[in-house]
Amino acid sequence: MASQPLFEIRDIPGKGKGAIALEDIKGGTLILSESILCMTPRIWEGCSREERQSGFANQLRGLNQDQMQAFFDLQNRYSEDGLIEGIMKTNGICSESDANTAGIFLLCSRFNHSCLANAVYSWNTTNSYKTIYAVKNIPQGEGITVSYLANEEWMSSRDSAVVRYLCTPDSPIAVLLVMHPVKKS
Repeated sequence: MASQPLFEIRDIPGKGKGAIALEDIKGGTLILSESILCMTPRIWEGCSREERQSGFANQLRGLNQDQMQAFFDLQNRYSEDGLIEGIMKTNGICSESDANTAGIFLLCSRFNHSCLANAVYSWNTTNSYKTIYAVKNIPQGEGITVSYLANEEWMSSRDSAVVRYLCTPDSPIAVLLVMHPVKKS
């Protein structure tokens, strides 16, 4: 007997789509285990736009019709880079073991960022699965969020443009940064 899903993807005002808890989720619960759709280099240094577009398109060749449609339904925040490259850049999730490799995961890509995330994801590169676990209790109806920054990246760059983009000025972590700024060495 298949278990009921713990979340669903919904439109979230101001954030596009996101994962919403369908029931109370206890901390430590496995929320999702998803296999990779496709993998691509994160950095294409020295490649022309045409070479990048061709490389990204090659990654999609093995997908079936439903997977292809789901890929093209993902968010594209880099439309100036073309449709496929923009979607890859927007939704590519880096491997913890290889920052130069990004994977596309159709559902994991729908979990929004929070400075104080209630879930965490991990990429098992051995079997190419991404897992998402609750790190605290998540009430039914609440958005399930992850941090897009690794702990080391968060601590070393939390006053950078990346963090300012991801965390609004009134977020709890931004207030904490004002009270306890990062000391530069």
